[in-house]
Amino acid sequence: MIAGIALGVVAAVAMALRRRQERSILEAWAGRHGWQMEPSATELTRLLSCSSLMKIGHSRRFSAIAADPQGVRLFEYACETGFEHDREQHRWFGAIVPVDHRHSHTVFTHEPWVVAVAMKPSYELIPSGNGVDAGEHRTGVMLAEDPVEWKDLPATELGKRLGKESSNRSWEVLPGCLLCFEPVPGDESQVSELASAAKEIARLL
Repeated sequence: MIAGIALGVVAAVAMALRRRQERSILEAWAGRHGWQMEPSATELTRLLSCSSLMKIGHSRRFSAIAADPQGVRLFEYACETGFEHDREQHRWFGAIVPVDHRHSHTVFTHEPWVVAVAMKPSYELIPSGNGVDAGEHRTGVMLAEDPVEWKDLPATELGKRLGKESSNRSWEVLPGCLLCFEPVPGDESQVSELASAAKEIARLL
């Protein structure tokens, strides 16, 4: 019994250390840029409930959320796939920007798993170019509920701006907001760059 308790304590400490590490990038960045950390993930979970990001894995959690005065949120999110010895953790960094738009649900991505979880029978999958190469030469696609509304996208400022984005990033046009997410960045400069890109693309919707 003592051994079992000891193992439980070790596991709890390991989990606490892991989640503390998950928070470190965004917390440090927010403190230097005047963003406020949000203690609750309830509102963000509601906003992203229909996103592809929330449809995979288990043990889903937001480890950190920061917001600016305009309601833009940056977040770190993690989930796990597999069980026991095959368990694997996945971590993303993302931005969600409130924006008043008239578009239906649309996804711009290079990630096959995003297409797989977002696809519905009524959606259309359209090649949309490669964007900025990230070393894997994945093909970019647009997954649209109403592709007709995007027929002129390549010639628009929005289309050109999306074409310059890293293929590591996925974008979703959701009700009342724009979502962007990518693997957790290696340094704080990437946090600033993503926040800026998300605001700019939201402006162009």
